[in-house]
Amino acid sequence: MTEPSAGARSWRLRMHYRIMLIVIQGLLPGSVVSFFWVPWSGSHYLSAPLIWLLLAAATAAFWLLGTRTWRESATITADQLIVRNVFSDRRIPLADITGVRFRRSAGLIVMAAGRPQGGGRHAGAPKTTVAAVKLGTAYLTGRRAGADDAADAIATAAGLPPLPARAELLSVRAARLMAPLGVALLVLADWVGQSTIPGSLIPSWRDVLARMVGFVSALLLLPSAAVLIDGFFGRWRGASRS
Repeated sequence: MTEPSAGARSWRLRMHYRIMLIVIQGLLPGSVVSFFWVPWSGSHYLSAPLIWLLLAAATAAFWLLGTRTWRESATITADQLIVRNVFSDRRIPLADITGVRFRRSAGLIVMAAGRPQGGGRHAGAPKTTVAAVKLGTAYLTGRRAGADDAADAIATAAGLPPLPARAELLSVRAARLMAPLGVALLVLADWVGQSTIPGSLIPSWRDVLARMVGFVSALLLLPSAAVLIDGFFGRWRGASRS
């Protein structure tokens, strides 16, 4: 999910991921505006000036968030690491970096002994999240991705050893078994749920069973789908580079 910029030791999320994040961010102000745009009390609407004011404020917020999301990056200079996130910018001296690691959410964290320069809610925090460097689905498969190269480059620039190889958390073989089982449980949950009585205040045992089976189905489908998708794109990118 991370690609190096040409001619510089700088990394950004791939373009389609940045566009996807901007679209998702647009849902928040859009939902706020639509909530007041439709009738909110009987058949009455908010007055037109208030609606347009709310629309202008939501558009400005969307533009600000979208602009900062588009410019998210991590850049290594001769003596510092520059991290640009949506809500904060950090300048961390390379000599102050004490560790580089991936967290469970597949994002990169840089630990520093000093106080990173920059603004934001967590200014001066010993840990800085690098939003532009993410493993994505490669976190589950252990496949080496561009985020691993970025993490190793930051560690090397700070005089630290490269990060150890990541372990495979879920194999493709296991994902191929989990995916059809998850689909089967999803169909079973839908069949069981269709026999429930609508409008009942107290859920029946069949309704409870359908919800539990659906939950188990999601636990199987979500990680297995991520592993299978990562395997496909990993092979596709490897073939395109050869």
